[in-house]
Amino acid sequence: MKVPVNNPIEVYAERNEDPIGTIAFPTRDHISAGTVTSLLMADWRWAGQRPITRVIVQGSQLPMQRNECIHNMQGDWIIFIDDDMTFGKDDIGNLVATYKQIKEQVSEPIIVGGLCVRRAYPHQPTLYVADPEGSYTLLEDWEGEVIEIDATGAAFYLIEVSALEAIMGGPMPDLDERKMLPPWPYYEWVGNMGEDLRFCKTARAAGVRIFVDTRIRVGHLSEKSLTIRDYWKEVATRPDDVREFLKKTYDKGGLPAMTRERAMELLDG
Repeated sequence: MKVPVNNPIEVYAERNEDPIGTIAFPTRDHISAGTVTSLLMADWRWAGQRPITRVIVQGSQLPMQRNECIHNMQGDWIIFIDDDMTFGKDDIGNLVATYKQIKEQVSEPIIVGGLCVRRAYPHQPTLYVADPEGSYTLLEDWEGEVIEIDATGAAFYLIEVSALEAIMGGPMPDLDERKMLPPWPYYEWVGNMGEDLRFCKTARAAGVRIFVDTRIRVGHLSEKSLTIRDYWKEVATRPDDVREFLKKTYDKGGLPAMTRERAMELLDG
């Protein structure tokens, strides 16, 4: 049986007066219990008296869903939270605070994410560095708390409106105008590259800078919630032949490979 190219999507979008920004959830059939729990426990006092618009887009075509979320956004930014992510009660507020701190020093449009890991073993952090051929290498180790990278996953990050406008090449239409237009195709699948990496590549080409706050450690639900500590445990127990192979790969790209000693140090910290 053939699956339709464009499966139907359902949109649940609030509309508020003078919102600070938008929290968006592209979801498949449901939002996981872990994600719902994280949202119920989240502390929203950082927003003050300004409302936050919430958008949920249900479906099975992530690029379309993400575009639809942006189509319905309000405020200065949109935060994407995927339906299989867990996070602490302060993490959304901390993400917005990091965004504000970066904007005090950076004039270019920005994207700011939390530190997420891949669900697939060995659960590397979703920190990507571009190579001259246009592909990406995962960054295993880094220095500093807020780091600048070439790409990251879309599971838990903030995109300011000016970043979307840089990609679009013009001002974002207001909400009423947008309702008269189809969603702008910010996200798309091209070849084997996922929609999130393709978006980052397009954003970087438009002059957008991408940051990750490694203090904001977001869980990725599998059989359990996976975090950066699961990756460090994997590095600490890697067989020697795997460790040597990966070290050669990273040496070739001029990137630091995480050592067993470094992983154990981080686990003890």
